[in-house]
Amino acid sequence: MIEAPFPELDDLLTMMGEAGRHLAEIDASEGAAGNISVCLRWPLEPRTRFPVVEEFALPQPVPELAGATFLVTGSGRRLR
Repeated sequence: MIEAPFPELDDLLTMMGEAGRHLAEIDASEGAAGNISVCLRWPLEPRTRFPVVEEFALPQPVPELAGATFLVTGSGRRLR
């Protein structure tokens, strides 16, 4: 669990990039397999960096996710 002060968006993106690079360096990812996903439970405004917003309905109710923010790398992309 991450405690306050919480990382800012740019710091989180850097950490995700470093994790992807490390996975590629140790041959823990094949080609364009998988993605990296991070669930944040603190206030964060991703629209400052990613202004395009698209809402979609989940296939079933998941109240546990209310208020959470997710950062997800593209599926099928190389992690390096």
